[in-house]
Amino acid sequence: MPAQGATEQTFNDKSMHSHIRAVDGLDKGRTRTVMGWTAETCSFIISILALGGLVATLLVHQGKPLPEWPQLVTINSIISLFSLLMRACVGVVLAEGISQCKWNLYQKADKLEHIERLDSASRGAWGSFTLLFHFRPRKAYYVASLGATTTVLASLLGFFSQQLVQFQNCLEEDATAFTDISRTNSYARTGAYYQNLEFGEYPPMVAAINVGVLQAPGDLTSVLSSGCTTGNCTFSPAGNASFSTVTISHSCEDVTAKVRIINQTAIHNDAATNVSTYLGLDYGNNQTYEWAKDWATGGTVLQSWIDSTYESIAIYFLSRPGINSFDWKVANCSLSPTVSTYEARIQGAQLEETPMGSVPIQGLDGQFPQPSVQDANLTQLNIDWGYSIATNYTIRNGVRESCEGSSKNASGLVMFPKSTDEPTYVNATGHTNPSAGWKWWYYPKDCIWSFRHASMKSIAETLSGIFDDQKVTLVYRGAASGSAHLQVLWNGGNMTANSVDVLMGQLATSMTTVVRTSSGVEPLGSTENNAKGVVWVNQTCVNVHWRWIAFPAAMIGLTGLFLLWIAFENRGIEKDRLWKSSFLAALFCEVDMDEKPVGKKEMGSVAKSTSVSLEGNSGGLRLAAG
Repeated sequence: MPAQGATEQTFNDKSMHSHIRAVDGLDKGRTRTVMGWTAETCSFIISILALGGLVATLLVHQGKPLPEWPQLVTINSIISLFSLLMRACVGVVLAEGISQCKWNLYQKADKLEHIERLDSASRGAWGSFTLLFHFRPRKAYYVASLGATTTVLASLLGFFSQQLVQFQNCLEEDATAFTDISRTNSYARTGAYYQNLEFGEYPPMVAAINVGVLQAPGDLTSVLSSGCTTGNCTFSPAGNASFSTVTISHSCEDVTAKVRIINQTAIHNDAATNVSTYLGLDYGNNQTYEWAKDWATGGTVLQSWIDSTYESIAIYFLSRPGINSFDWKVANCSLSPTVSTYEARIQGAQLEETPMGSVPIQGLDGQFPQPSVQDANLTQLNIDWGYSIATNYTIRNGVRESCEGSSKNASGLVMFPKSTDEPTYVNATGHTNPSAGWKWWYYPKDCIWSFRHASMKSIAETLSGIFDDQKVTLVYRGAASGSAHLQVLWNGGNMTANSVDVLMGQLATSMTTVVRTSSGVEPLGSTENNAKGVVWVNQTCVNVHWRWIAFPAAMIGLTGLFLLWIAFENRGIEKDRLWKSSFLAALFCEVDMDEKPVGKKEMGSVAKSTSVSLEGNSGGLRLAAG
């Protein structure tokens, strides 16, 4: 036992002797200050890496659906983990640095109460707040105050980190779903064939025309599209054309200014007996529609007639607001086949089509006259279609592509006339004639747009039955009598040029629906009709508010500044002299006082009135009263 006791005493003597040497600065081989802050430096570096990991995680998931992680792992828990790691690493630097400040403060005599404040500040946010409240103009206080401020900020890191992300509804592409919108490169529907190229009316088009006049078409989403089960689909990037299709377009103009006065004189027994005043409107091919300027009370308030040409159908509306008004108005509306381009999307289960341009489909005769030697191919094309054009571009999968074509035939190309200024014309069999202003060319199939002449005649037949030589007349007590279609248009005398345009637009939309969904055969070869789209599924996505990243970045920046400052302030102190938060230093110290307090309250009272400083000259550590 004595041997053991002797050994223990020897160890204690050596330990104390070594510590005293450190206090006196006698051990020249000890590692200097920089090595004394290795743990804190490593902690600071780890906090930076944690911040980088947080930023990287947010960048990866910004604007994307919530990741499919295990049920207990969420994006918020990952943020909390990084926040906890940052706060823990920063806490090491701050706690050790503030603790070292309390020893640095007593290099000169100062109040003993400061050691408790500094020690409390190293332990957490409340102690740090108390230290800031009792700030004193001392060098050690300046450094410690920076650490205390950062400690308070670090306590709020969890709250501010959670502000980084917000969850919102977003759309994600469903790669397994399929959606499309009806479109067509041609229309060839008619009723039954009679004789001599005469065709009957096509029932679906008859229904569409009647519905288009009598009521608004309504929502056409289910009629024109299919497969968009989520109610959110796109058919091209925003702002880009989605597709082109054959449509029926309308145009209306107020032609009242073209009405002229016609005076007619009645002759009886070679003498003028009466002069009547009429109004007249010239239209069509040298035709004039006339009516009495002062139609009697109870007469016609709305009259319509049709002038059907080869390329369009013109409808004229002559109207006045009431039987006692002679302020006649005339509107002219036309319907014609057109190639229309749209940007389309389905949003909230509603189809939205935005027009982006249109090109009229002209008659072939007007574009490409027969050469001196008749071209059989052109003749047959005229018989088959009548209205047909080739555009210089087409829309494929939402992308505009050129329709340049080729002078030679190839797979996927069809023969169609092309305007040219070349001096010679060569037909399909190689026969050469003087130039006809066009030549045969080979275009991609989806660059040709056609409307059968028989279909146009069938539509004109239906429209004539509704609008040609129809009228609305006011009868007993002002009741309107006559065509139901025109009564809708007259609208109780509230008919205007704008209301006519709106109704004809509804009519064109209704007719276009039939064209796009019941087109018939394709021109000059088959093409794939419908425009394909992308189905989007509602998801919960991560939205990052990057401005909140400034808080952890600022906290780590202040911690780095604090670490540099505290290391600089202790640059001349040996590693073993950097006691920091070690409680052993306090145990090995003794206070040089005559009477030592026992109670906590008494200790606080004495600490407020007593100044001490660290001394190590007597072979031990002492807090000497100053």
